[in-house]
Amino acid sequence: MRLILVMATAALALVPPSVQLAALRRGERLASTPSSAKPPRTRPASAPTPSTKPKPKNRGKKKPQKKKRGARPRGSIANVHWRAIPARALRSHPAYLGLPPSQSVCGDADLARAALFRQDTWRWDALHAGRLTGSRVAAVCGLLEASAAEALRIPKSLASHGRALRAAMHLRERPDASLLEAVFCDVEHDDDEDAGEWCENDASPFAYDWMGAPDAGGRRCGDPMAARLSWGKTQEGIGMLAAVNHVRGSVAEVGLLCAEAPGAVDCLAESWPVKPRTTAPSPRRCPVGASPDGLIVYADGALDVLEVKSVAPFVRGSGNATMELYDRGPHDNLASWIVPQVMLEIYAAGASGAILVSTSATRGAIILRVPRDDAYIESMLGFVDSFYERFCDPAAPVDPEPCFNGGADFDAFVKRTGEIAREATLVERVPNLQRAPPGDKFFLD
Repeated sequence: MRLILVMATAALALVPPSVQLAALRRGERLASTPSSAKPPRTRPASAPTPSTKPKPKNRGKKKPQKKKRGARPRGSIANVHWRAIPARALRSHPAYLGLPPSQSVCGDADLARAALFRQDTWRWDALHAGRLTGSRVAAVCGLLEASAAEALRIPKSLASHGRALRAAMHLRERPDASLLEAVFCDVEHDDDEDAGEWCENDASPFAYDWMGAPDAGGRRCGDPMAARLSWGKTQEGIGMLAAVNHVRGSVAEVGLLCAEAPGAVDCLAESWPVKPRTTAPSPRRCPVGASPDGLIVYADGALDVLEVKSVAPFVRGSGNATMELYDRGPHDNLASWIVPQVMLEIYAAGASGAILVSTSATRGAIILRVPRDDAYIESMLGFVDSFYERFCDPAAPVDPEPCFNGGADFDAFVKRTGEIAREATLVERVPNLQRAPPGDKFFLD
């Protein structure tokens, strides 16, 4: 037996190692191996593991990436005058009721005639001293405080207690009779000249085409917020022109309507084709006024105020560009924080409602209407007078504390504000707006 094993081992030594290894992997026994001898155990072959070694970096020059189709235009100098028709150009439009230059308004100091001063003059600006107008009424009523702003879903960029503090400082001013005398003094006239002419064109979808050029220039903005604010002012004429073209009524220019001078609308109506029906505002402790973007008088004498909101197409950019172009379209609802402004304008004008025009750069406009709500106006003015008495005494100034209004009456006022915003009715969707001829770019860099 020992001899047999020695001979088998010698025979096995003659087999090449590679053949032995292959046979062992297959689990076979070599022919020279005795049947009684067990083959050695072998491990099953495992799949090769992928290498974790990082690939060498491509140190060569990167290929320029192709611009994706439909990529948004970007830039740092917004052309806020893009295809804009200036509001002052509407004064020569045959269907628009513009205001006269200040030279023909100056003379006797009559607060009612302050409504005849154009909104682009220093006289209109000076008359705001110590007076509550639409830009501050929401803060004075307490709607921009934390609790009310949260209930009304007002953006954090607008909700701020600081707005109430600044409104209190403004209302502590007490202008005397010398201000009115200076405003009506026949010196230092700064009226802007009308821009361009309007001509009939049978091939145009509009009754008249503007034969002028947009204002030049842009504003370098490190933040799109500045571009949006500037856009809202420079594009205001487009919204007013949309009202001229699509609202069944005559659109009129208006200055500052002072509530304690109820004859203001009558002074405006001297050059109107129809005498309007109005509700005279009642006197309040706090001096209030309003400067809507226009007034609309209908054939039956009904009167609406006009408010224009322009949605800017600029959003925050990336990389070296501070802005990107993104047109979200016009707003199809009324923002809750605008409700007090609109109701104050209705009250000061004695109007029956308000027309709101929301315009966009490339996606048309939406026209809404809000009816007059006397109960809401009375409640709003009650909070205004309370604010004026508590915080606006120049002899003993007291700053309003955060969330200075509260109670069941205020909660009902906040609730009604949201309801009015949701109840605004759609008048018309305007797919195409009348603008200056094409050719402008949205960015100047």
